[in-house]
Amino acid sequence: MLRRKLDAATAPPGPTQTRPRKLSPSGATIGAALFLAAGLGWLLKLQQPAQVAQQATQLSAEQAEQAATQLTQAVSQFQQRLAITVAEAGPPAGDDAAGVRALEVQLLPRFPEASDLRLLPLSELSASNYALQTLALRNHIEIDLLRKAGTRKAPAMESYQHENQWLTSVAQQVVLPGQPETPAIALLTFPNQVLQQYIPATDSLGLYELQQQFTDNRGRDHLRNIAASGTAVGDTAPLAGTAPVSGTPWQIRFTPGPGLLAGITPERWPYLLVAALALAGGLLGALAPSRLPRRAPSLRPRGRASFTGKAAAAEPDDVPTPAAPPAELERSLLYQNHDIVEEHAEQALDLDLDLGLDLDLEEGDGGFPAHIFRAYDIRGRADTELTDELVRRIAIALAAELHERGESQLVLASDGRLSSPRIRSQLISALLESGLSIADIGIVPTPLVYFATHELDIPSAIMVTGSHNPATDNGMKIVLGGKTIGAGGIARLREQVQANHGPQPGFRHGKLTNHDLSEQYVERILSDVAIPAPLKLVIDASNGATGELGPLLFRELHCEVTPLNCTIDGNFPGHPPDTSNEDNLRQLAEKVVEVGADLGVAFDGDGDRVVVVTGSGRIVRADETLMLLAGDVVARNPGADVVFDVKCSRHLARVVTELGGRPVMWKTGHAFMKEKMLETGALLGGEFSGHIFFGERWYGHDDGLYAAARIAELCATQDTSLDELLASVPVSVSTPDIRIPVAESDKFALVERLVEEADFGPGKLTTLDGLRVDFNAGWGLLRASNTEAALTARFEGDTPEQLDNVKAVFREQLARIAPELGNAF
Repeated sequence: MLRRKLDAATAPPGPTQTRPRKLSPSGATIGAALFLAAGLGWLLKLQQPAQVAQQATQLSAEQAEQAATQLTQAVSQFQQRLAITVAEAGPPAGDDAAGVRALEVQLLPRFPEASDLRLLPLSELSASNYALQTLALRNHIEIDLLRKAGTRKAPAMESYQHENQWLTSVAQQVVLPGQPETPAIALLTFPNQVLQQYIPATDSLGLYELQQQFTDNRGRDHLRNIAASGTAVGDTAPLAGTAPVSGTPWQIRFTPGPGLLAGITPERWPYLLVAALALAGGLLGALAPSRLPRRAPSLRPRGRASFTGKAAAAEPDDVPTPAAPPAELERSLLYQNHDIVEEHAEQALDLDLDLGLDLDLEEGDGGFPAHIFRAYDIRGRADTELTDELVRRIAIALAAELHERGESQLVLASDGRLSSPRIRSQLISALLESGLSIADIGIVPTPLVYFATHELDIPSAIMVTGSHNPATDNGMKIVLGGKTIGAGGIARLREQVQANHGPQPGFRHGKLTNHDLSEQYVERILSDVAIPAPLKLVIDASNGATGELGPLLFRELHCEVTPLNCTIDGNFPGHPPDTSNEDNLRQLAEKVVEVGADLGVAFDGDGDRVVVVTGSGRIVRADETLMLLAGDVVARNPGADVVFDVKCSRHLARVVTELGGRPVMWKTGHAFMKEKMLETGALLGGEFSGHIFFGERWYGHDDGLYAAARIAELCATQDTSLDELLASVPVSVSTPDIRIPVAESDKFALVERLVEEADFGPGKLTTLDGLRVDFNAGWGLLRASNTEAALTARFEGDTPEQLDNVKAVFREQLARIAPELGNAF
């Protein structure tokens, strides 16, 4: 039977026999494509272990970085507590050694973690020539620590073994109470078990090791573990990640364990993508012969040029090459330094303009006004745009995203706007129906939401807030996986909302729990910030979400507080909640002068921005505040990165550089700034609008309350007024933010045309975010607002005349592009 079938298949066709069909070129192409897809898929499956290893290595590095940051903060807080505790103690019984020993006995109970505490006046150390026996110290390591602390103000610390026990000693310069002319070294020692509480406790996630570098007597360096937590099994050492603990000789090493590895799922999309591309290529190959013209002469010269590298002769349809621009004239010296703008950042404007930072769609596309999905949050008119239906669709889309990430709960909070209860109610209902559990923390400032993601160990959150916008507006700030989502995340969310999927089936109804974290938040700041000399403050909460927490915090910091607009009221009766508009700060400035306060502090509607006013009533712009804070932060952390947005003064970069830090200019927007803070490991960041970010001693997010506390701490510890501190800050003449109303659909196109068509002569162009042009005596900026239908402009000059010149140049160029805007500034 089989033989007959083979004979029949191979026999020549007879008069009535049909020749067997041959595989057509189209079929052959598709078959080859399918074969290629299967083969590539098999190869990708072989790569899955490598993919798991790559993900594990990345996660290990993140775990090590988080643990190192936590320990860095703990060490910094301990060192600060040591200095303050000594300074605030009662004076010694006498100037002799017995009086100092009595002071040691008095202080030791205040450090329950310590095994002993020594106070050694520098005069005593010099007289003894740091002799081990004379000073009754354990070993030469402690002698070395005393020498280091005696020659520089930075604390010195090291771990070592003594009598079969690991100990850590800290040597730090202090001032003996009542004896400011008698500097001393405090030498405090504690067992390394104390360090365990600052290393994450984990069973199966992995192994955390605190390591210190030692140099042996042959000059070779070794790493030794001085504390550890958790376990790791198998050969996972190559997947470990490490991160330094700033200000110490230590590093954290994290080796993944079974708990972390079990949670990694190899991605399937590369296989699916390759298969789809191969199949698509096969289909296109099958269709190509019938679709392409037989001759395409205009394509051939270009094709040859791309392979040979030789230019082909121009054909009639070729576009002529534009003439080369004229040679540049002398430009501003400051921005010749490309370190200020991160590598490849100059390409960002084109990308942002292509994507549309406000993510515009046609109005009504998908049944909602698309312009409310902005660069890093959702914001629009509460009554007409953030309808109940749209809020529910947003909630359902967010729930799907969280389920996809393997998360089952999130933090929820709101500001005090009149529309917030309705929006909040719709979110709760839809999120619970979608199977998510909610930790509701109430009406709080936005920074407390970020704090809650750490405190409750829930990495995702929604804050219902209109921020600094008018009372009629509202919106949402969204955190996913511990990060505020930016344009990419908002775009994906918008697409899901547009698709309008219902709640996913198969999930149980979520649970709603209530949490009040205000006390923990205040206690966390109190444990970090110390104001040794009480200050007199006026606090203007703009009738926003900081109305209760702001005065409470500063009273707990032992300050005298005069509240202003501190009743939470969504009508904002005192003034609009926008602290970037200096007209809204006049009331605060007048009250500060009236009551004789040391300084005034203003928060926006949701408390993530802060602006300060000096005792003389001077409004301090955020870039000036950043210069002061940089002097504090960089002095303790030489080489630290300081991130600032394109609207900040050019003096800021010079000040940071002179302090020994690295200035990094970046895009305006709190989400963009937090991403850059995380990417660079910066210890300080800020925007001209008043968002200030602390990576030193804090979590790296924008927190107006914490920033205000750090500013007050700086004034109190310097024992001088804010006006006097600002006397050291470089002075120039500048404008506040200038808003130019334009249509939502036009604002990005206007900036793009200005970049392409305007002529600023010798000015240096920075297209990182909008268009900034630096001249020798000033600079100007024009950019599209990410939060409203407007362009924003800002200008600075060394003198009033130079400021006017910069404005005139921008005014002339803008008039060429958009004459309808008239004399906008």
